[in-house]
Amino acid sequence: MKKYVLFLMFSLVLLLIIATGCAYHLATGTYQKEECPIHFAVIGDRTGGHTPGIYGKITEEIERLKPDFVITIGDMIEGYTDDTTVVNSQWKEYKSLIAPFTMPVYFTPGNHDIWDEASLKLYQNHIGNPYYSFDFKGLHFVILDNSRWRPGIELPEEQINWLISDLGKNKKAPY
Repeated sequence: MKKYVLFLMFSLVLLLIIATGCAYHLATGTYQKEECPIHFAVIGDRTGGHTPGIYGKITEEIERLKPDFVITIGDMIEGYTDDTTVVNSQWKEYKSLIAPFTMPVYFTPGNHDIWDEASLKLYQNHIGNPYYSFDFKGLHFVILDNSRWRPGIELPEEQINWLISDLGKNKKAPY
């Protein structure tokens, strides 16, 4: 648990450092790209009684802003069913919502996306590995899978070991 809390704090500080270096002007609704080495969109949870059409409008607005990439923060589908036909249909619907994006999308699973071993396999078939890293303009980003985290349950040792190895391989990245 202590490792998880420390990593979470580190991640939040890193995001704040990156975010404060970029200006979003509320009056014009535009980013000043020259002020910002990168800009990205974070798109969130669409579960729990989503209103039809809203997510599509959000993706249209993100596409209009033309960020360098998009990061999802999980709960892309309702999930929590053993009916794989339903889950596959939900993934198909989600992918159709983000299909208009012309920029890369980096997925982070939520507890509605992965809730057991069977849903993990479906996630891997539709999206890929639930934890990974990527580099963009000299910055190193890490996506972790805490979808099955509960109080008293830490990230799996395999994922922690991967993270330590990944960060060790990327010591030259400034962030």
